Amino acid sequence: MRSVLALVLSFLLPAFALGPATAAADEGTWHLTATAGTEFPVDAGARLTVDGPWRLQLSTSLGVMPDAYLQALNDSMVAFEVYPQTTAALIQSALTNSLIWRTQLGWRPFSSWGFYFQAGYTLATLGGALTGTQALAAATGREPPETEGANRTMIEVEARSTIHMLGGELGYRWLLLDRVAIQFALGGFGTVGASTKLTAPSAPPRAAKALEPYLAEGAQYLDETYRSYVHAGYVSLQVGYRFF
Repeated sequence: MRSVLALVLSFLLPAFALGPATAAADEGTWHLTATAGTEFPVDAGARLTVDGPWRLQLSTSLGVMPDAYLQALNDSMVAFEVYPQTTAALIQSALTNSLIWRTQLGWRPFSSWGFYFQAGYTLATLGGALTGTQALAAATGREPPETEGANRTMIEVEARSTIHMLGGELGYRWLLLDRVAIQFALGGFGTVGASTKLTAPSAPPRAAKALEPYLAEGAQYLDETYRSYVHAGYVSLQVGYRFF
């Protein structure tokens, strides 16, 4: 806890040291800022922020979730006994590809300082593949049906998940030489909806047909896991350039 507090203070205290001139944006004018960075442990990517009149903000970002981030998120869920290791193993192996899009509205309450808060919507699309049904069986506690003409331990199961989240962040932007932007924020998100599809496209037709109800139950299990437990905080650090 002390180390986290020290990290936060190490970023916030320079805001007061730098003073208003480095943080302010002109009243009634428009600005466009492009940054690259990370929201750990959610994603790493790029962000565009438009500052408008009345200190209103609109930002949009596109990123991916690195494997190390997914591992860290899973480890924290297991450590706090949110879900078991079998579920973490299923998520880690099935959802190896990701694309995360976020759009937020925000406001800077002080004209002479860089403090801001934003809130908005995040869409995450995740995908991957499982070799065999062992991880799915271990997580759900149910064995798959017999598959005629195919070894169920060798059937490749493809996973596709779409997750809808709402969240927000509180942060500070430093502006150096009126162009270089450094942005730090603390934020959080919660899952409000999820849709998963599990398929076995490479399985023989009869085997694929026999697996359909089982895979549908597995998809429902993942959706319930996302909606119930995928709520977390993040630390954001962005560095970029203000074009105008």
